[in-house]
Amino acid sequence: MQDQQEYFHSALSPKGFLPVLVVIHNRSKHASLLLDKGEISYGLGDSEETSPKDNTAGQKAAIVSTALIPFIGPFISLGMAKGNSEVKQNILRRELQSITLSPGDTASGFLYIPIPKKELRRKIHIQFPIIWIGADRTTVVHLDF
Repeated sequence: MQDQQEYFHSALSPKGFLPVLVVIHNRSKHASLLLDKGEISYGLGDSEETSPKDNTAGQKAAIVSTALIPFIGPFISLGMAKGNSEVKQNILRRELQSITLSPGDTASGFLYIPIPKKELRRKIHIQFPIIWIGADRTTVVHLDF
């Protein structure tokens, strides 16, 4: 929680959110990639998918029950950072955005995953679809913690 205080000037976990730092680096020498934040999803429980998988346009990656990662704006309006504009600005400025990455480029930002406030947290599974521009393929990266 000390890291949360440093980055956001607020402890988010007791308020029901786990900030997860995501860093994406395009190691391709020729292809650009697209990360659409609206396509990132998460689920609770165990998953057998732990490594990146390539899918053609018609295939779907398997994941335990999923939901889209919520945008942080509605949570701020619900009082998560009530009255503190510095906290709001830090949260919004650091949020992961949809982005196109050219070969060799890197992007980063935080996802804010809703977590239970008063019960034990179960395993969280996040699914990141990466679209390769100009190709008929998507790489799905899975993260469990």
